Amino acid sequence: MKNFIYRKRASERVTPSRSEQTIIDLLLMSVSCIAFLRGFFTDKFFIDDVFEIPKDPASPNLSKRDSIKIKRIKAGVSDEADMILRWIDTSVFDALHKRYLRSINLSIVLDENHPSDVYESYNFDVDYNDSSNESITFNEEVLLTPQEITKLQIFKLLKRFILLTQSLPALPPKRFLFMRLLFSDRCPTDYHVDHFTDCSDESSASIKIPLPVYHDIIANCGEVNSVHHQISTSLVSLSNLATTDFENAKIMKLDPFSISSSSYYNVSNKVPEVIDSQVSQITKDLYTVVKNYDAKIHDGFTQIPSVQESEPSIECSCKSRMYLQYSSIVQCDTCYRIMHKVCYSVTSDNSRSFTCIDCLPDKRTINFVDMLIIFNIRKLITLLQHNKKTSLKSITEAAVLLGYDLNDFSSDESIQMSIVNSFSILIYQGIFSLKTHKSFSHNVFKVDVEGLICNNSKIKKGKYFLSYVTKNNHQKINKFIDPNFGKENEINNMNESVASQIGDETIVEDTATKI
Repeated sequence: MKNFIYRKRASERVTPSRSEQTIIDLLLMSVSCIAFLRGFFTDKFFIDDVFEIPKDPASPNLSKRDSIKIKRIKAGVSDEADMILRWIDTSVFDALHKRYLRSINLSIVLDENHPSDVYESYNFDVDYNDSSNESITFNEEVLLTPQEITKLQIFKLLKRFILLTQSLPALPPKRFLFMRLLFSDRCPTDYHVDHFTDCSDESSASIKIPLPVYHDIIANCGEVNSVHHQISTSLVSLSNLATTDFENAKIMKLDPFSISSSSYYNVSNKVPEVIDSQVSQITKDLYTVVKNYDAKIHDGFTQIPSVQESEPSIECSCKSRMYLQYSSIVQCDTCYRIMHKVCYSVTSDNSRSFTCIDCLPDKRTINFVDMLIIFNIRKLITLLQHNKKTSLKSITEAAVLLGYDLNDFSSDESIQMSIVNSFSILIYQGIFSLKTHKSFSHNVFKVDVEGLICNNSKIKKGKYFLSYVTKNNHQKINKFIDPNFGKENEINNMNESVASQIGDETIVEDTATKI
């Protein structure tokens, strides 16, 4: 099927201000749905509305339209409802406009004496698109303007968001609602938004999740790209858990922001001023900056330890101490250390009994160097399959996404070389394609560590282009994912095959791996 470039007319171009307003409208609709479906306001506090989109252009019946009924918080009904509107229209908008905003968290707690114990959490993570490209590639059979694409994404997100929230059990009569804002490292330390209070010095808000169900109670609600901004949403709720889920289970104590975050960034943080109401009780969140399971977080002044003493910590055989968004966790039956399931290719079918490689009775046949490479290959493949939009920008960034602290990556040669060798093997196998010039399916990739090998050549540090190739490679990919892979020294043989073909020359021409 042919593709062509559709040039947007001036009236169709999405300006930054229009993109901002789209994000604000989405937040207002989402927060209104939460406030209604979770019983914080009665029906009189809302305006009934319909979000409508054109029928799928591929449909033979173009006269019909898809729609979904939504609620919008009504202004002027109560001080509490107006405060929520001001949070979004004034505070969130200002931070979004200045590009300081990184994430919005709406949390529910049940005990006013323990306001930091989160029971239910809704995250809205914000990214900024810096591209000024005014053209979009479209399928020749379906022409949609950028606004129509965004509206379709909003429709799908709201529909999933409402269905997921409706499926949750009702909350207890007494509950508290609060909002927190997370800012990026570009935010000045003296920045202040109205209606929010800086509480960097307060105790951390957290949600306590039983380890066995960690990956089962987190839902991704979808994402929306408004051209200049992108927002992704997720929710986690303890309402479906029974008391037995907490009995004899290790409990993870996580900051709500960390549950959907997957990159390293510095933040400042603000929380709203307290509202007291018989209709809706909104409490101040006692939030301080903590290091999330997949990222280091700073408040601009102090760095908080990554894990509290009472929390179970990752001690995976891959030498990572981070939780991974794309992997569940498993506990070794012998040493009781917490491991990434992805490293061992543990599934629901083979997770009843698990022993890490350090606790196997006969370790003489294990090549720990090879196993470290296998772990990182599995993480790379799973990361890219987990989020199809993920593109690796450099080897160092890949190390972060694989769960390594940058200090460990730079100081531990075994970690660094295992990642470099993982890339070399995936390139050798044709699962990764590396080129010196841009092509349609390749993204910019910085080789910032020495040792990478491509097409029998040593790769100099510099700018290249990388692509993850799945076509005709499913058998190879499944081979790496197979839990039994590595027992026959396959990685060592691959490493020897790669090394034996290295010449003294360095790559200089445009090359790509054979697929």
